[in-house]
Amino acid sequence: MKTYSMTGFSRSQRDNDQAQCIIELKSVNSRYIDLHFRLPDCIKSFEMDIRKQITQALNRGKIECSVQWITQNQTNFTVDQTAVNHIIETTQPLVNRYNLAPLSMAELLGLPNVLTRQPIDNEMIASLLMPALSEAITALMAQRQQEGTQLVQHIESRLIRIDHHIDALIENAHLASTARSELLRQKLTELMQKQANIPLDESRFEQELIYYLQKMDITEEIDRLRSHIQSTKTLLNTAEPKGRKLDFLIQEMNREANTIGAKSQHVELSTHVIELKVLLEQIREQVQNIE
Repeated sequence: MKTYSMTGFSRSQRDNDQAQCIIELKSVNSRYIDLHFRLPDCIKSFEMDIRKQITQALNRGKIECSVQWITQNQTNFTVDQTAVNHIIETTQPLVNRYNLAPLSMAELLGLPNVLTRQPIDNEMIASLLMPALSEAITALMAQRQQEGTQLVQHIESRLIRIDHHIDALIENAHLASTARSELLRQKLTELMQKQANIPLDESRFEQELIYYLQKMDITEEIDRLRSHIQSTKTLLNTAEPKGRKLDFLIQEMNREANTIGAKSQHVELSTHVIELKVLLEQIREQVQNIE
């Protein structure tokens, strides 16, 4: 099943004998779909169409869409002769009276409404813009999918290593209970000896010890942790957007790992818990980039 990351870049270009359209799309992590545009004036009327096409294809990420429109024919400017005549007629008396230099060509053409660009046909713009946008989106999605596939592979490899540490925790769980039992027996015996050699009630001690060890048992946490791992594996093989759900599952796994760590007060078990939490943190960082 397809999994998409939220980072990528694509570039597409379309042109004809009148113009050239270049579109660049950049995508980075974001909790939601967040679009930013850099459009020339002749393209701004198409912003809603561009936004609609992008949001139909992408679900999450900060997307920067940059469009360049380069006119091939540079003769699409017109000079308003009426405006030029009016400016010259108005300024000439001032030039004569104050002995001023007449307006240069650059100054004249730089005045408002003297030099104007002929409007570009929107149908011609759309004929280049929309296919170029479609190609850019397709290329971006392909790159995001490629990176998403790699992320899934990394996550799955770490889940396998987490399973190994869980097996080790189950195998060595008795170490913590045995060590705790011996320590409690030793402390209680020392206390009894200090209190006029009061004998130890073995039956009562066993009852209290069982109650205490039950509170230290990590079976439920292990079961929930494995359930979350299986849910994560299943989710990774679905086609739906999964980044937020995966983030929630990682939070739950971290919670179970913390509880196991608090209960497993033994150096052998603590080593596996630490490795487990390191792997979960690595997965969490990778999940942040999944759509």
